[in-house]
Amino acid sequence: PPDASRPIVLRLPTLRPRAPAAAALLFPGRAGSALTAEIGLMRATEQLSSMEMMAVDPLRRVMAPRCWAGVRSVPL
Repeated sequence: PPDASRPIVLRLPTLRPRAPAAAALLFPGRAGSALTAEIGLMRATEQLSSMEMMAVDPLRRVMAPRCWAGVRSVPL
């Protein structure tokens, strides 16, 4: 490969501009996995079933505020 012959000093400047793009891809993944884990735990402990029994829509009560917050925070 052509990169193997180049020293690390020359490869570093080509990686620096890519760091913000990598961070931009990793942050939503982390936020999404945290949201998935929280909702999975709520399902495992039957909190969502309890909300349905109390005639509370879990989609509106749990998911909607989190999705709306994600949409609102994207421009930041």
